[in-house]
Amino acid sequence: MGGKLKIFSGNANIPLARAIANHAGVELGACDIKKFSNENIKVRIEESVRGQDV
Repeated sequence: MGGKLKIFSGNANIPLARAIANHAGVELGACDIKKFSNENIKVRIEESVRGQDV
């Protein structure tokens, strides 16, 4: 890993993702997750991850 660490979470287990991010000493990254009626999912990362390890 060469850059700053970023951790993002889906909807499956947000408390676990928060605990992992807390243990790693980073904040959970911001993302928007939308589920469509046909079961497709759209994830939009709401912050820059350039030069960071995701």
